[in-house]
Amino acid sequence: MFKLISQAYEVLADHDKRKLYDEGGEKAIREGAGGDGAFHSPMDIFEMFFGGSGGRRQQSQGPRKGRSTKHQLKVTLEDLYNGTVKKIAANKNVICKGCEGTGGTKEGAVQKCYSCKGTGIQVKLQQIGLGMMQQTQGMCKDCRGRGEIVDPEYACKECNSKKVVGEKKVLEVHIDKVYYSLDERWRPNHLPWRRRSGTRNRTW
Repeated sequence: MFKLISQAYEVLADHDKRKLYDEGGEKAIREGAGGDGAFHSPMDIFEMFFGGSGGRRQQSQGPRKGRSTKHQLKVTLEDLYNGTVKKIAANKNVICKGCEGTGGTKEGAVQKCYSCKGTGIQVKLQQIGLGMMQQTQGMCKDCRGRGEIVDPEYACKECNSKKVVGEKKVLEVHIDKVYYSLDERWRPNHLPWRRRSGTRNRTW
């Protein structure tokens, strides 16, 4: 156990060995050690600490769907009776046109952060005693949690390399008129009103 911990720590501490593992995994480490079995299975310790990823977090594929938002709209009884149109202002993020959502104004200006391998999080192993290791993780200081490094010379000024900009839109909400009639007598547990038509639900 201690041998595996020492070998895993050696991989993390050595820049060249860590680069080998990031590029080719355990096989590259064994070949880099000359195939003498010195690193028979040091990555087993990574499976125990990191779930087999060596501290590299898997990233979700594909664009993420934006969260739904709700807006409160005040209407009067007169509005419901006659029907009306209300306007609401909505803010949302859209892809920056200046960099087309890349964060840089030139191809190749944005590169994956080498320190965190694009995860935005740095994971460290620290030996705290004989045969004992402590795992700590925090936001990557080099990319500030973004997972990418932008060349300052070609950083997008419109979005500050955030890839999106805020946009304000005015939406019209059409409220159909609703009317009720007193054509039913009062009965226990029943309302005396009967709705003839209703408003259409709006989802934004």
